[in-house]
Amino acid sequence: MDGLLRSLIKCVRRRIREDQEITVEAVTQELGYTRQYVSGRFHRVTGRLLSHFLKEKRLEKAARLLK
Repeated sequence: MDGLLRSLIKCVRRRIREDQEITVEAVTQELGYTRQYVSGRFHRVTGRLLSHFLKEKRLEKAARLLK
């Protein structure tokens, strides 16, 4: 897997654990890259939009909290 994507996934998982904001802006700022760069790279490698991936993760977190 791409090093940037590995860092992105680790960042998202940590933010979920620590109950921090999970947005494209928050994650890309933490990683130190522009939104356009990370989103484009994510899309090229996965074929998915970064915003959709993050929304999916937020929904998974919400579903766990409702159980």
